[in-house]
Amino acid sequence: MSDSGISTAKRPDIQSADPQEIARHYQQILTHHIDRAKLPQVYGWTSQVVMAIIWRMGKTPLEITLIAEELALPSRTLQNYLSQEGTNFSFLRDRVRQHYALRMLIDGQKVEEIYPMLDFNDRSGFINAFKRWTGMSPGNFRKLYTQYLC
Repeated sequence: MSDSGISTAKRPDIQSADPQEIARHYQQILTHHIDRAKLPQVYGWTSQVVMAIIWRMGKTPLEITLIAEELALPSRTLQNYLSQEGTNFSFLRDRVRQHYALRMLIDGQKVEEIYPMLDFNDRSGFINAFKRWTGMSPGNFRKLYTQYLC
């Protein structure tokens, strides 16, 4: 298994593989990443933080201090509440970013529009995060999505 959870043992040999086998392979990979990026149902403080992150996207920095302030809590208290629910702010922010990055790419938005919306400092920071999430660049993801899932 690779880091992405997709078995690399079944990867078709591009030179000799049947085009349908290649298409199935890429469809499986893309579907896996899209499903994995879906936001899970969450409750309690986790839900409030996820909603606050979504609401703040593209408007203000996605920082715990600002979200804690919005929820009328000290940031340390919010961190403790999230910890009690088995999560942390960085993980939640990463999941929301991943979900919306894939959605925006699928919807045809450009990387230059996406990275500031998701509060990345620069294009390369976004591309590195996207590669960590999917194992491919945003451009390659969009190309494969257009070719195999549209």
